[in-house]
Amino acid sequence: MSNRVDIKIDKARCRQCFECEKACPSDVFHWESDRVVIDHRGRCIKCGHCVAACRDGAFDHKALPAQRFEPLRGVQSGDIDILERLFSERRSCRRFDDGPVSREDIAALIERTRYAPTATNAQNIRYIVLTDRTSIRELSKRIGAHYLKLARRMNNPITRAAIALKEGAKMVGIYRYHMTALKDRFDTLQDDEQDRLFYNAPVVIIAYASGMWHLAYAGCNLAAMQLLLTADAMSLGACYNGYALTALTQDKRLRKYIGVPKGYHPAAVIALGHPAAQFYRIPPRRKPRIIW
Repeated sequence: MSNRVDIKIDKARCRQCFECEKACPSDVFHWESDRVVIDHRGRCIKCGHCVAACRDGAFDHKALPAQRFEPLRGVQSGDIDILERLFSERRSCRRFDDGPVSREDIAALIERTRYAPTATNAQNIRYIVLTDRTSIRELSKRIGAHYLKLARRMNNPITRAAIALKEGAKMVGIYRYHMTALKDRFDTLQDDEQDRLFYNAPVVIIAYASGMWHLAYAGCNLAAMQLLLTADAMSLGACYNGYALTALTQDKRLRKYIGVPKGYHPAAVIALGHPAAQFYRIPPRRKPRIIW
């Protein structure tokens, strides 16, 4: 995408409503009499608000040509009901059948994430897609080995103190509380044919991004939520995997193994496939806890 801020106005169409100027989140330009004056070229984040806010199609941005914009279809009254069903009826899938997922379906899923928000419109999310069961199995074993090593280290009081210093004493308690179950899970993972990490899913998708780690995580997870909802709408099963994400975050050898470049943060891991189970009820969930 071009970095130029070159704005043109079709004066025959423009009614000088100034909505383009009001829509710009970075105060890049302002109207002066009957012309646009660019004040801060470096502030433009190429969000497209200025073009999108022009009702008459009179505003054109060199980096975001108006002809590339699609018209809004508008939110319909029944759309909220569809969203509500997607939110409440979506389940994390932990049983997959043996069927593969086509590359076309995977690409269609990822395509739906393009409109997820990213900080300063960075659009910096990338994906690694594993579709080879041998590779997925090997990644499972390596992640399992990471947790078995952590279990051994947690027996050392010096290691516990170091983790408490870095991640907080509460995290040490969480690790120790869950470690017996984790060890059993990942001990089995090394030998058993059943993949207890990715549940024998035929696809694993890893989202990663550059920049500040907390913004990378936010962007990837907003995209991941859109992917999860789209998978459900396509009758696919998906499961967000916190164990895998934690291991990838902590172990640079794992990041190197799957090909995450230096300077990028793995921020979402999703197992994907055709579900081998069906649900008929919506489980209860806690009410939102709000501080007004």
